[in-house]
Amino acid sequence: MRKRPCLLAGRAGHVCTGVMEASHSDADGMKGCGLKSPDYHAVPLCSGAHQEKDTIGLRTWQTKYGVDHFEAGRAYGKASPHRARWAHVAGAPR
Repeated sequence: MRKRPCLLAGRAGHVCTGVMEASHSDADGMKGCGLKSPDYHAVPLCSGAHQEKDTIGLRTWQTKYGVDHFEAGRAYGKASPHRARWAHVAGAPR
C-alpha cells in the first residue's frame, strides 16, 4: 500500500499530504471490538486523507469525495499480487 497512490489523488478538494497508509473500512461488517477490517479490504490513503476520514466519519467522507471505500478495497484486493495468501479465507476477493 505504501507505494500506491492515494485513493483521492487528483480528486477535487483534496491535496495529498503526509505518508501513505493502509486505510481499513468499518463498513464491510468484518470489524469487531479491538479488531480492524482485513487487509484485503484496505485502500491506500495519504495520512491527511486518512485523518480526515477518521475525523468526519466514513459516510460523510465518501459523500464528499464520491468514493466507496469498501468497493475500492475490494478492487485493490482483487488486483493484489498477494491475493493467493487469502485464497482459503471466506469472503476474500478472488
